Amino acid sequence: QAFHSKKYRSDENSKRAAARDFDRSYYPQGAPRQLAAIYSTGRRTEQLRAVKTPTLVIHGKDDTLITPSGGERTAELIANAKLVLVDDMGHDLPQPLWGKFVELVSDFVSTN
Repeated sequence: QAFHSKKYRSDENSKRAAARDFDRSYYPQGAPRQLAAIYSTGRRTEQLRAVKTPTLVIHGKDDTLITPSGGERTAELIANAKLVLVDDMGHDLPQPLWGKFVELVSDFVSTN
């Protein structure tokens, strides 16, 4: 919950999300394993430069886990990528923004 969009976070929503996540897959070793996997992959610069398909990078302006500069760098490395920085969005996909995501992806797909 620490990386979620603050504008859309409430105590009740946080409790519900935590309970849902716990019920879905309680696995305390998961987060450390995921971090270890991320760190072990090293730089991905060359892999991103090799991407030739049309790419839409959607990144939250309020993301504190991977700051907006990470999204900007990803878009820089992929030729002709389109970057959209979303106001009030952290490292999640808050339900109030789902319509915006659908619109962004639909517009991108229809023009690429």
